[in-house]
Amino acid sequence: MIPALLIALKQRRAIWQGSIASRVLFLMTAGLILWPWFSATALAGLSFVVPQETVERGWALPFWAVIQIPVAVVALMLVHYYHGYYQKTFAAPAEAGSS
Repeated sequence: MIPALLIALKQRRAIWQGSIASRVLFLMTAGLILWPWFSATALAGLSFVVPQETVERGWALPFWAVIQIPVAVVALMLVHYYHGYYQKTFAAPAEAGSS
């Protein structure tokens, strides 16, 4: 998964300029990757102001996105490369050459 994420990071401008599906998948993938970090940080911060029992009930929040991350990365790569292949293959008809 790391190579696919590195490719997505390297080609983020091309993904963003691609189809609406690639943009949506890019945002969803980024959200799923960042979710564990944000939720763990929020739980750690809340542990100072909320009772311990309340914080312990939310221990699974950072793990909610773990199963969906690989699916989102694969979907992003498939849509991005399918869109790129489609543009290269069917973009414009070849101009008639003079014979």
